[in-house]
Amino acid sequence: MLGLLIVAPPAGFAAQPLSDLARLLLGTVSGKPSGMSGVTRLTARDAERQLSLACSELARSAPIVLDNSTRLTGCAVRPGKVVEFQLKVSGVDPRRDDTKKFMAFVRPILERGICRNPDV
Repeated sequence: MLGLLIVAPPAGFAAQPLSDLARLLLGTVSGKPSGMSGVTRLTARDAERQLSLACSELARSAPIVLDNSTRLTGCAVRPGKVVEFQLKVSGVDPRRDDTKKFMAFVRPILERGICRNPDV
């Protein structure tokens, strides 16, 4: 189960609210539907540029806490309106056999959950 907590900004830092499209991307990666806010930008001629700007917004707000061990550190836009999220997972040793088995087990579950998000 993913929860969403945003890391508090440093003292003296005035956080800017995220645009609708950046909130849409954040909702997608956190598994929280956002009501498709900002989706009209995805049909514009410059959709990849708009996605890139939204990723830049998320990068400026990073790290964003998604759950106890997962942080969103940024995202990148690839041709075809593909967004690649950059996550940092802490407290897990990826070299351990049980970790590899767990990741192989949980991957299809996560993919199904992400694909069921109405914003995706």
